Amino acid sequence: MHSSQDSQTIVLCLGKILEHRHLAVNRIINTHPRHEIGFVLAQMRSPHSVPSLLDVLENPDEADMVRHEAAEALGEIAVPEVLPHLKEWMNREDASRVVCESCQIAIDMWEVRYY
Repeated sequence: MHSSQDSQTIVLCLGKILEHRHLAVNRIINTHPRHEIGFVLAQMRSPHSVPSLLDVLENPDEADMVRHEAAEALGEIAVPEVLPHLKEWMNREDASRVVCESCQIAIDMWEVRYY
C-alpha cells in the first residue's frame, strides 16, 4: 500500500508528464497516453493535480481529447477553485465544441461531488 506522500508524488509526476508544453518528452508521447493520464488523475481525485490539469485545459495548442479529459478530471476532483475555470471555458467563443461541452459535463460532475 502506498503512503499519502507516495500518492502525492505519483500525482505530481503524472501531472508533469501531462503538461504538454513543459516537458520535451511530450514530443514523443502522443495524445492517447496523455488522455489516459488525465483519466488516472481523475480517478485519484487529488487536488495536487489541479494545476497540471488547468494548464492542459487552458492550453489551446493541446489536443481536444486531452483537454476533454482534463476538464472531466477537474470536475471529478471538485475543489472550489476549479469552478470559475470550467465556467470560463464552457462559454469561451474561441474554445472548441468538445472543450465547451466537456466543461459543461465537468460542472455537472463538480456539482454532484461538491454538494
